Amino acid sequence: MNTILGIDTSTEILSIALAKGEHFFGIEKRFGLRHSSSLLPLIQSILDDTGIDRKEIDLIVCAQGPGSFTGLRIGIATVKGLSMGLGCPFVLVPTLDIYADKGRNFDGIVVPVIDARKKRLYAAFYKENKRVSDYMDLSPEALLAKIAGFKKGWITGPDALLLTIDRTGWQTDPFYNTGYPRSLIRSGLDFYNRCGPSDFFDSPLYLRRSEAEETLMKRENST
Repeated sequence: MNTILGIDTSTEILSIALAKGEHFFGIEKRFGLRHSSSLLPLIQSILDDTGIDRKEIDLIVCAQGPGSFTGLRIGIATVKGLSMGLGCPFVLVPTLDIYADKGRNFDGIVVPVIDARKKRLYAAFYKENKRVSDYMDLSPEALLAKIAGFKKGWITGPDALLLTIDRTGWQTDPFYNTGYPRSLIRSGLDFYNRCGPSDFFDSPLYLRRSEAEETLMKRENST
């Protein structure tokens, strides 16, 4: 895989990465959760700036979630369309795995954190770049209770500051809200080498129902 494109639309930070051989290029923009109008123009922009033709792309990497329901659908639909149009494979990589990659050289527990709204967080625990817990959707208090069992840890992810921890041996990534394009490429290539390409029918990784689904279920249960 010589030329790899990476896309992450799962949070308020839109990340796009492009790697060709040993050369790497990345874009990070905080748009809120309004990625639909910006994604394709930014992909074309990074291709234009690097002089790389889209036909050179050998693999496309996309963050799978958890994260924004709408953002994930936009990103994954775009990646599947590009994959079909270019005739190249794609991989969907869990977003928390991508964020944890920044701590791959840390010798304690790495905890990437994503704002799940409704005063809850998406998180998981990693050790030596391997996930050692389930993907979790829980309150900050519940996450802190689980963290209590570990002596040394590193909090990262774009919403790391939502978790306040003041304990010896624990620290917050000082660059928690940047640097993810490179992790996109690295995690995607690792995933592809281990598991091969994703299937066209693979879907976003959701840890809960969307608000629309919750509303529909409430209506059905009330009838």
